[in-house]
Amino acid sequence: MDGVGGDVFRKSWELLAQMGRYVLFGLSAMTGRGALSKLKAAVVFARMGTLLPGQIIGKNRGLFGFNLGRSPGKSSICTGH
Repeated sequence: MDGVGGDVFRKSWELLAQMGRYVLFGLSAMTGRGALSKLKAAVVFARMGTLLPGQIIGKNRGLFGFNLGRSPGKSSICTGH
């Protein structure tokens, strides 16, 4: 499970074994001093690279991503209420 993204994602994805599952639930690598930095976000996305479906299938790996901030009922998920 990865809440950082960026270089952490790329390195971890390369280490993932066949039949492994990777869960990406955040991209904190894009934030700069508590706020989203558009320039930093562009650099982080560029470093993460592109994954094509054939690459995922060919190596028998799974990738799942979600954003808690955009989930239905997010207030109960994040606060426990």
